[in-house]
Amino acid sequence: MKKHCTGRVSLPTIAATLGLAITLTLNACEEKKKQDGATATEPAAATETQQPSQEAAATTFTDPRDDKTYKTVKIGTQVWMAENLNYKTKEGSICYDEKTENCKKYGRLYDYETAQTACPSGWHLPDSTEWQTLVDFAGGSKNAGKALKATSGWDNNGNGTDKFGFSALPGGNMECRDGCDFYNVGIRGIWVNAVIDDGVFIDEPDIYDKANGASFSVRCLQGDGKEAAARAAAKVAKAAKEAEVAAAAAAAAEKAITEKARIIQADPIKDSRDGKTYKTVKIGSQVWMAENLNYAEKGSKCGGTNIQKENYVDLETREEKTREYYPLEDKNTANCDKYGRLYDWKTAMKACPSGWHLPSQSEWGVLMQAVGGEKTAGKFLKATTGWNTYNGKSGNGTDIFGFSALPGGTGSSDRGFDSDGGYGFWRTAAEDGTSRRITNFGDDTDSPGFGKDDYYSVRCIQN
Repeated sequence: MKKHCTGRVSLPTIAATLGLAITLTLNACEEKKKQDGATATEPAAATETQQPSQEAAATTFTDPRDDKTYKTVKIGTQVWMAENLNYKTKEGSICYDEKTENCKKYGRLYDYETAQTACPSGWHLPDSTEWQTLVDFAGGSKNAGKALKATSGWDNNGNGTDKFGFSALPGGNMECRDGCDFYNVGIRGIWVNAVIDDGVFIDEPDIYDKANGASFSVRCLQGDGKEAAARAAAKVAKAAKEAEVAAAAAAAAEKAITEKARIIQADPIKDSRDGKTYKTVKIGSQVWMAENLNYAEKGSKCGGTNIQKENYVDLETREEKTREYYPLEDKNTANCDKYGRLYDWKTAMKACPSGWHLPSQSEWGVLMQAVGGEKTAGKFLKATTGWNTYNGKSGNGTDIFGFSALPGGTGSSDRGFDSDGGYGFWRTAAEDGTSRRITNFGDDTDSPGFGKDDYYSVRCIQN
């Protein structure tokens, strides 16, 4: 079991077209700012006359599908289930850590598609507008989280007052990025389609989460949901139109770039240190190696090919577990021959041959502009082979400039080697360890800053 004080992050962030995730976060995750009182635009905090005994009429509902009974509560004009849904669907739902006791306590976690139809007849999955109605009634963004959280069950003194009988619990979530794992139980409650906190914030689940089984709690709202469905349909139609316009503009831009692109081969370079020869290419005003560096500088590594197993003790559960991994290796391997070697920042800074150097962040920026900008650079710089498919779609690029980027993956001393075929990370000379990243599931590039100690590929640029 893992408990993180991070939200759903995403390794890449993509704007969602519909839906929201509602998250209750503890003061333990970040120091609570002192509140000077409600602002002019903030709904006032709930008054004592809005106690459950007066405003929140508690009843029960029995789900005819499995005979489970749920507490319900009227809050303002809405009637909510006062517990997370725990209906076992044929597929698309799971207990946190796959343990039945977590389902009994927190309800099940549902992927985005399954959540849309998980609620019983006469109830529906609330949309962002309906969640906002609840938040406003509960005192607005600065007060709703504490008012809606249960009086027990939250770690680190994060319990609420449960002023309205909503009894929100921190059921956590399941993320699926290079495999699925569970996070945030006891720390954070994340619901499909809405958000709460001691200070409320709205956070849309991205397309990656929707497509890859990321799962969250469900809290059902009484009613047929026709108004929510109409809003969703309008949102989808608007998003489809915007996507159509954006796709047309992108196609026109790509056509213009492709028509102008030329592969200008520069003279190959022979590394006098080991005799290896590298292709080079001129793109705009720069001359780059057209291959990843494969010089065995002391401290560089190769991605291992022989899977290893190790036992470890989970510090939270005290359970002994086994993990599989590919170790980083010092000796040359097939992965080095294919992708080049991997370098931490300190090693990368001295790895390029005489007359060449590790590119700065700004020099990578010049390359991005020369190939049409970051949004499409990944597609144009990726090699035409060597990238894994993603959701049935080829991860390869067009390589119209001859850069021939390959997904050499990444590694670290504690987790070993991974992500080859799907991710390419290249070192920059930036002091903060910022890198350049290209993936098999996007046409763009970005510059994550994961630090200096991880091992990435190196592309040298001519002095």
